[in-house]
Amino acid sequence: STQSTWGAQLSPLDLGTRAVLHSIWTKEGVAGFFRGTLTTVVGKTGETVLYFVAYEHAKRVALDRTGGYNVMGLQVVSMSMLARLFATTLTYPHNVLQTHLREVHPLTGRHEFNGIARTCTKIYATEGARGFFYGLTPHLLRSLPSTGVTFLVYELGLHALGYA
Repeated sequence: STQSTWGAQLSPLDLGTRAVLHSIWTKEGVAGFFRGTLTTVVGKTGETVLYFVAYEHAKRVALDRTGGYNVMGLQVVSMSMLARLFATTLTYPHNVLQTHLREVHPLTGRHEFNGIARTCTKIYATEGARGFFYGLTPHLLRSLPSTGVTFLVYELGLHALGYA
């Protein structure tokens, strides 16, 4: 381990985090800490809105088919996973943009991608439309199961509290 200027022991993780923060601060200033924020806000807001609209629509359809009985269990898991699949697939390019905007070239130490329009053009030119969906499958494999469980617990909680 390494001694800090204050005498405390630092782990390699702390040293790495501090080194990264210092590097961002010295090379880019305050703006460096907010690189990709616009794509995050727009992308996550859009994904969340699409997700809830799709989930609520599926829930209404399921309630109509069951004559108004509560929809639970596997139905909730399935509806929430399908809603997440729909919303994430439509909005996934924002993740790719965000990643590219934050990437630093290992040799130059500079950002290769600057600006959303230029980044989109560069991705499309080098990888085609498929480039905007690179990494989608592992992302879905991680997020779909947790979404199903989260919304099952949410619906069970609403039911237990008398809101459903």
